[in-house]
Amino acid sequence: MNKEALDRIEIIFHAALEVPAAERDAFLDRECGADTALRSDIESLLELDSRENELLDGSPAELAAELIGERRYGENVSGKQIGRYRIERLLGVGGMGEVYLAEDSRLGRKVAIKILPAEFALDDGRLKRFELEARSASALNHPNILTIHEIGEADGVRFIATEYVDGRTLTEVLRDGKLPVESSLDIAVQIASALDEAHTAGIVHRDIKPDNVMVRPSGLVKILDFGVAKFLETGSGEPTGTAEGPRGRGKTEAGAIIGTADYMSPEQANGGEVDRRSDIFSFGAVLYEMISGRRAFKGEDAKETMSAIMHKDPEPIRLSVADISASVEAIITRTLAKDPSDRYQTVRDLHADLRTERRRIERADAADAANEARPLQPKENGHTDSTTEREATSWISRRRPVARKALAASLVAALALVGGLFGYRYQAANREIRSIAVMPLVNATGNPSVEYLSDGITENLIRSLSAVPRLSVKARSTVFTYKGRELSPKAIGYDLNVDAVLLGRLEQGDEEIRLSLELVDTSTQDVRWSATYERGTVEIASMQREIARDVAGDLRPGLTPAEQGQVAKSYSTNSEAQLLYLKGRFQWVKRTVRDFDKAARFFEQAIEKDPDYALAYTGVADTYALKPLYGNFSPKEYLPKAKQAALKALEIDPNLAEAHASLAYIAQTFEHDWDLAGEEYRTAIRLDPNYATARQWYAEHLALRGRLEDALIEIDVALELDPFSMVINRMKGNLLTFSKRYDEAIAQLERTIELYPESPIVRFNLAEAYAAKGMRSEAIEHYLTGLQLDGASNYELRRYKSAFKLKGWNGFWMEHLATMINLEREVQRREGRSFYDNEGLAYAYAAVNDHERAVEYLNRAYEAREPSLVTIAYSDVYDGLRSDVRFQELISKIGLSR
Repeated sequence: MNKEALDRIEIIFHAALEVPAAERDAFLDRECGADTALRSDIESLLELDSRENELLDGSPAELAAELIGERRYGENVSGKQIGRYRIERLLGVGGMGEVYLAEDSRLGRKVAIKILPAEFALDDGRLKRFELEARSASALNHPNILTIHEIGEADGVRFIATEYVDGRTLTEVLRDGKLPVESSLDIAVQIASALDEAHTAGIVHRDIKPDNVMVRPSGLVKILDFGVAKFLETGSGEPTGTAEGPRGRGKTEAGAIIGTADYMSPEQANGGEVDRRSDIFSFGAVLYEMISGRRAFKGEDAKETMSAIMHKDPEPIRLSVADISASVEAIITRTLAKDPSDRYQTVRDLHADLRTERRRIERADAADAANEARPLQPKENGHTDSTTEREATSWISRRRPVARKALAASLVAALALVGGLFGYRYQAANREIRSIAVMPLVNATGNPSVEYLSDGITENLIRSLSAVPRLSVKARSTVFTYKGRELSPKAIGYDLNVDAVLLGRLEQGDEEIRLSLELVDTSTQDVRWSATYERGTVEIASMQREIARDVAGDLRPGLTPAEQGQVAKSYSTNSEAQLLYLKGRFQWVKRTVRDFDKAARFFEQAIEKDPDYALAYTGVADTYALKPLYGNFSPKEYLPKAKQAALKALEIDPNLAEAHASLAYIAQTFEHDWDLAGEEYRTAIRLDPNYATARQWYAEHLALRGRLEDALIEIDVALELDPFSMVINRMKGNLLTFSKRYDEAIAQLERTIELYPESPIVRFNLAEAYAAKGMRSEAIEHYLTGLQLDGASNYELRRYKSAFKLKGWNGFWMEHLATMINLEREVQRREGRSFYDNEGLAYAYAAVNDHERAVEYLNRAYEAREPSLVTIAYSDVYDGLRSDVRFQELISKIGLSR
């Protein structure tokens, strides 16, 4: 709305307030003329003014301020700097202030900035709601909830900085007309997933409506505006309490009605108490509107709308969508029940039903597409025995997916010969897939004890498909960030930049496993291939080979026999051994000392079952190689064991990339044999170009050899394969710090914190980058946050803060040094063995310029072969020691030139 229009609204509204009610119609006729939109705006404000005690969201003056906000604030703020943000343009105006597009000058990214107008900052109610919005949203970490970057104040301006979502509100999407049921369910599943996260954290949104739902071009949904959210007494995802109703309700102040009229629940409209089920009602109103194209409740004004919500049922949705399924209609009806006890009691249950319906529709669509392509086979009498065909097809799909695929291929070929009717569609469905994400299999049993199986088969499929030529396969650590989340294939494709996703569900009976798989093109969301496999648990090895061969056959129909052999390669034909290996990997990825011990036992048991199981030996190697990094364990005890296991794996299978990478890591960090390490890393990458960990380790190797630019190129390749890996993301930040590219390092590590806000190690890395740049106050801030995340007590944090306040940088490190020394003594007293973080002590001594002790502990670290010792080659904290002959001798002994 332009400046002139806003001026006119403001003038007419205030003038109308002075006109007696009986004369206002004539006044508006005269002032608005034929401009019905202008008259509607004025009448809406006047209507709200006449019901001042029933206001939905602030006073009429404040609502008028929203209308004229663009004029009052947009011209003054655009182009200015607020903190580290340069304002570019106004995006929108709301009850809580103005939202601007801005650029973060430090990180070089687009953000959205919500600014609280100065006069509202003096309003306690407005200020509390502004702070509540920030507090509510920042308490949540979910892909479908807008991310809060910062809450701050600069030059007297209060603001919230959030991610910038380049998309349209659901309101804007619906202006194009109602959505297909499947698209509506796609959006609904994501909204429900976000609400489940909020409710689990004890937060009720209270204003779910299309305006607060953003849809990106990829289909990814973001929930906005927690400005009227309510913190509940309990953080549980389930309503709790007696038969009188759930505990943890949120009641607004007397007389205040929070929400938006068209979407509020009956209890909201009545000014009563609300809980999580109020959001479920609002959600139902949004879902109704998406599918039907009209609002569930609509009156002439807000008062009439609220009356309808409390007393009337919406028009049956089947009148707008004749072919809507009874189950989808039942979901909508249940969400819109007047009595909260008749609704879904948790969003989690609602989410599960929505997912079931979406899958049902997808399966039906896939079946329809298959039927279109399948000509009916006539019997001798010219008729088709449809019953027999259904039974035969059912049996084939249940027991022999390969036969089913062969049958389908022959039918398509026959159809093409008869009339060429399948030409264009067949071509589009089979474009070459160059990148894929194997998503975590859904454990449909609901039994946590089966989780190792669903996760392990996923990991094995990733490994198998990595052998397909010209195919980039996303790494395990990235795809597993989606575990338990429900996103459309298109959204995953957009996020991961992949052409296809492999989706699946695992079910287990007493003695059999059932896997249902679909290969989906992310650009069209068409199912390219699907199959169901049922096997006894003793056939798990052969089943995985068959799946890998079938998927690869769809992706690359022309694979040579040798290539097919690599894809379907079996590292063990013993299913018992395979199950033990999968259990070991399931424990290993948790990366705690206790889980490493469990993993080692499972790997060793797998080897007992199959002494030629090369992958199990690499599991042992990986476990022993990393264990010293996660506890006070001697590298001299564990690294030789790791090397022995890696060599045994290579003796069995010389082409096992994982074993070559493990051997390289040991050669680099333990033996300091740099030539062997480089050769083994390159071999691992040649054997498996999709192995992101090998590329990450090789990038660090290149940096240690002084080839920093090559290291950054290699780490970018690793990130392309595994974009959500914490280790790889923070390694890139560290490499940028070592390259003295501090601003880029800070930006990279800030992005990593957005992915992993609870990681202490990333905070420490960011602190090191700030310290290297000379920004010590910022460094201390992140050190303290990292220490808090790492379990430091409030007492310890106060000591660190006091030390920095009284004695500055040196004081902070003296306090840390004292803590490390006490830890060393405690370990020696309690465990009766050496302390294996000598490099950590040396780092602290170097930070306080005690070079004698720093050198002493560095030599201890060398004797202990601590893996972190190699980082002294480029760590800035050791710059004061580089001219010391003893330090130079140590660098030479390690085999580094820098």
